Amino acid sequence: MKNKIYTLIIAAALMTTAKAQQFNIKAGLNVYSMLVEFSDNTPFELKSTNLMGIHAGGSFDYFLNDQLSVEMGLLYMQKGYSGSDEFEIDPILLPGTKGTVNFDFRLHYLDIPLQMKYRFGNRDVRFYVAAGPYIGIGLDGTIKFEAKSDFPGIEPEANEESIKWGDDPNNDMLKRLEFGVCGGGGIEYNNFLLGINYAYGLNNISSSSTEGTLKNRVFGISLGYIINKQ
Repeated sequence: MKNKIYTLIIAAALMTTAKAQQFNIKAGLNVYSMLVEFSDNTPFELKSTNLMGIHAGGSFDYFLNDQLSVEMGLLYMQKGYSGSDEFEIDPILLPGTKGTVNFDFRLHYLDIPLQMKYRFGNRDVRFYVAAGPYIGIGLDGTIKFEAKSDFPGIEPEANEESIKWGDDPNNDMLKRLEFGVCGGGGIEYNNFLLGINYAYGLNNISSSSTEGTLKNRVFGISLGYIINKQ
């Protein structure tokens, strides 16, 4: 994974020395969730719901010709998920008594996408489609947990703590590095751009693979400004 990051950094350094460059700054909204799959040993069937957040950053294009370019970005991204599950506490001792568990992950990432971009139209108004891989680096995050029951006398329990990043299944929560594929499209009007993008996480970011699978899913819409338009 480190080799992939180094490769992207070297590619960025080489591309910034090229003459045919276009720099873009952008920001927008994310609608995000996760693919959540718990193992058979986990008593939950939690389904995630969509959350809203933001993204912001910049990118540059190295033009191969008038229509084709390679775009590399550096973006702050909000990701995560929220979900709940209702279950029967003990069908023998407490028949009919149900409990509810709620999870809420709020994660902050630095994403490095590398996409091939194809344009069509004229220089003033042109459309584009783009696709390629990305690497995400976890920066910070919190998890909120709440459990409650409809049984009289049982008080709800709630807790919030910071995400522990790492690969140790005994001490850590989430892996810091994420990789996936992304794609989208949009329009460039003079020096302004409007685009959409979808990021599909491929690796399991849960530090404990025996407990289940967590994979990020992010849909974004961006507004931006083009510097040094080509």
